Amino acid sequence: MSGVHGIRYFIYFCRNFCKHDIIITSYMGMRRGIILFALCLTGMFRTMEAEVIDMINYTLNEKDGTATVSINNDYKGPFALVIRPTVFYETKEYVITEIESNAFQQNTTITSVEIMDGIKSIGHNAFANTNIISVSIPTSVASIGEYAFYGCSGLETAELGSGVTSIGRFAFADCFSLVFIALPNSVKTVGDRAFYQCRSLSVATLSPQMTSLEESVFEGNKALASIVIPDNIQTIGNRVFAHCPLLASVNFPKGLRGLGNSAFEACVALDSIVIPDNVMAIGERAFASCSGLQSISLESTRPELMNVGDSAFADIPESCIVHIPKGTDEFYAEGWYGLTVIFHFYTVIIEAIETDTAYRYSYSKQVTFQSPEKGYHAVRWTDENGEVLSLDRSYTLFLTSDIHLRVSLEMDRYNITFSGDSTDVGTLNSTNGIYTYFDIVEASASTYYGYRVANWTDNGNILSSENPYFFHPEKDMDIRVLFEKMKYEVKLSVNTGGRIKYETGIHERGDTTVLYEHEAELVLEAEALYGYHFKEWTDENGSVLSYDNSFTLSSVVNNLIVKAWFEPDMFNVFALPSAEQECDVAGGGSYAYGETVTLTAVPANPKDYGTVEWRDKNDSLIFTGDTFSFVLVSDTSIWATLVQERFYHVKLSAGTGGSITPATDSTFSRGELITVNVTADKGYHFERWTEKDWSLISADSSYIFAVTGDITAIARFAKDRYNVNVVYTGTGSGHAEGAEAHEPGMVKLKSIAEDGSWFTHWLSGDSIITEQHYDFLLTQDTTVYLNFEPDNGGYTVKALYNPAQGWTTGDGKFAYNGQAVFKAFARTGYRFVEWRQDGVPVSEQTEYAFAVEKALVLVAVFESDGSNDNNNVDDGNSGGVGNETLRPAEAKAYYTEGALHLVNLENQIITVTTVSGRKVLQFKAGSADKPYPVTLPAGMYILTAAGKGSMKFIVR
Repeated sequence: MSGVHGIRYFIYFCRNFCKHDIIITSYMGMRRGIILFALCLTGMFRTMEAEVIDMINYTLNEKDGTATVSINNDYKGPFALVIRPTVFYETKEYVITEIESNAFQQNTTITSVEIMDGIKSIGHNAFANTNIISVSIPTSVASIGEYAFYGCSGLETAELGSGVTSIGRFAFADCFSLVFIALPNSVKTVGDRAFYQCRSLSVATLSPQMTSLEESVFEGNKALASIVIPDNIQTIGNRVFAHCPLLASVNFPKGLRGLGNSAFEACVALDSIVIPDNVMAIGERAFASCSGLQSISLESTRPELMNVGDSAFADIPESCIVHIPKGTDEFYAEGWYGLTVIFHFYTVIIEAIETDTAYRYSYSKQVTFQSPEKGYHAVRWTDENGEVLSLDRSYTLFLTSDIHLRVSLEMDRYNITFSGDSTDVGTLNSTNGIYTYFDIVEASASTYYGYRVANWTDNGNILSSENPYFFHPEKDMDIRVLFEKMKYEVKLSVNTGGRIKYETGIHERGDTTVLYEHEAELVLEAEALYGYHFKEWTDENGSVLSYDNSFTLSSVVNNLIVKAWFEPDMFNVFALPSAEQECDVAGGGSYAYGETVTLTAVPANPKDYGTVEWRDKNDSLIFTGDTFSFVLVSDTSIWATLVQERFYHVKLSAGTGGSITPATDSTFSRGELITVNVTADKGYHFERWTEKDWSLISADSSYIFAVTGDITAIARFAKDRYNVNVVYTGTGSGHAEGAEAHEPGMVKLKSIAEDGSWFTHWLSGDSIITEQHYDFLLTQDTTVYLNFEPDNGGYTVKALYNPAQGWTTGDGKFAYNGQAVFKAFARTGYRFVEWRQDGVPVSEQTEYAFAVEKALVLVAVFESDGSNDNNNVDDGNSGGVGNETLRPAEAKAYYTEGALHLVNLENQIITVTTVSGRKVLQFKAGSADKPYPVTLPAGMYILTAAGKGSMKFIVR
């Protein structure tokens, strides 16, 4: 180090630690610089000392009697940290002025902080990433440093004293549990992101001394519902309230000048905003994706002076409307950034006679006013001051403000004249005259017999066909009455088989209506279609008018209904057998035109013939088959010819899963009957007979095939399916997955408990299964029982046992880590073996005590003590407790005193394996009760005997 460098370090440390100014002359060299530097350091370390007092690290300044809380990352004191205003060391009292930067950063001990009055500042990162739940900051603290409480995810309450003036960047960011924050009136500045991602923050109160909201200060606060922005705020920075989905209302102060980029982006609950007149800038995407926004009120009278960033209102609803100040319509005439602007309406009051009438029109609309009173016309328009605006009947202007008009009116009068087109058919009753709009004018005429008023017209325009006709006149009118002959409706009706000809046309089916003048002649002719003939004419009541196909009525004087009726012709069918054939033919006779005729050949001996050929009178073949049907259109002769016997190929076979008797692939005569029986294989059942393409023939297993042609039939089989039925027991709620029909084989069931309940066990026959999954071999319809119990707080612990072998005590509900004590009691002839949980042994003691950490089911296992005659297999789960079924009484295996003992297993091939499947022993059993010395380690083993099944035994 050079002398210059030594002097520089010396000056720096003296000024900052010794609190003295030092003057160094130019001739001081390296040695002097180093000596002075060392002397300063010595004084400094003598002045500033680090001490641990009451488990807290302090830096003590002996010179001025002050202290600061220094680095305490490894603090292990009380959870509730209290920082007092003074501390004593070696009889001297020190005043604590500051909590240094990083003081308790990432400490895992403290859960609450109380800072007593006297501390002046909290340094950067002072309590960052700690587990504190609450903090109380006194009035004496003026500043909170950057990141001071950053990442305190469990912090719920933070009380700030009334002396705080500044809060640093990220000071409370990522405090996920913070619910409420009230900034005291003393706060002037809040750094960017100070409350970033405080997801639970629902209430925030700001200080009136603040003049700006910095970037992202409340971004991501998902619980924040409303905010009151102080009057002194002039700018709202970028992303200040972005992604606050519950923020439904916000006020903007009158002095606000600008909104930053994305300031309120994705505030989906925000439905309306009022933007003050002073706002000169709205940043990019300031209100983008505010999907609930419906109303924007602009107070700006000069929108062209406002700078609006790109996409400021992107992705807001099309239904959102913009309200503007009254009188500014011209500045918003071209719209506003693609949004719908609602323009104002202006009032026009028209005073006329004794009536005032008001109308509302939008800005800049061209409006033409007529007389406000019908039946009058305007003679003069004046304003409210009496100045004449127009002498025309109408007055037109462009509307830019409210206006008051006065109009002078005169009553309208109209000249009405009447005339008629003929006096031979009627007379006119009305007379000419002068009428006003308020008069009711009657136009009437009297008509002669057979005539009526056709129309009243005015200069050729039809007014009405009513007689009389009443109206209010609205102009001069030349009214003329037109007469016409009466006209009548004649409805013509035709049923199937013909048509009606009349003077002007032909009607073929259904109903039609034709108009005839008074006393006109009606001439009708009925014309039958082929295969039909005319029957009669009738009226609407069915009364016969005529049997002739021509019908004439000399004079039509009213409405009529005339119906023409037709009937089908009758034809003969001659049905005969061919010569020299022993056969009858049924179905011949007389039939109506269009009727379907069915002929059937009945041979004397059906087996001698194969089929029937039907031929016409020209001996042309028209059909082949036993029965012939056709639609009759004329007299017809048909001959039936029997064809000699025919043979057909019949193939009957069985599909996968069964067999048939007989299986046939041969030729048969027409008319033969083949009876076939089906037999399903084990695990299959018969479904149906089908053709090769699976078309259904029959669902009967025993079926008689009648040979009438070639036959190919296949017996179809399907695999059996068995039902798995689950019966729910207990007072809890839940359900089982897999309870449905299955093919034979392994089936998996799974228990699902609902909220508030828990699974205890399955019961299948004699087996109790405590695992949530139950797997078994399905060979028939099966019912299993599934038990759920309620979980009403705490943890339920219960024990299962075979009541014929023993019992238990200790069932109940327990708090977490509560002590459970279960006792097992064996009945006479049995002894207790062990307790099991989830199939795993947990204790061999009759009394089993443990701390409860979850709900569970224990199984008490008993076995015979050999003093009774019960020959049930000792599988370690006597009574069926576990996942095993009780074995038949004739077989048993147990291990005692170093030997394996077998009961009723004489001459059987015996295989012994571990539960993991490793073979340990195999031999042929000898005489009854012969012991087999063998050394086996403690554990559970599986013994398998051919013809006797498998069983378990335990070696202790």
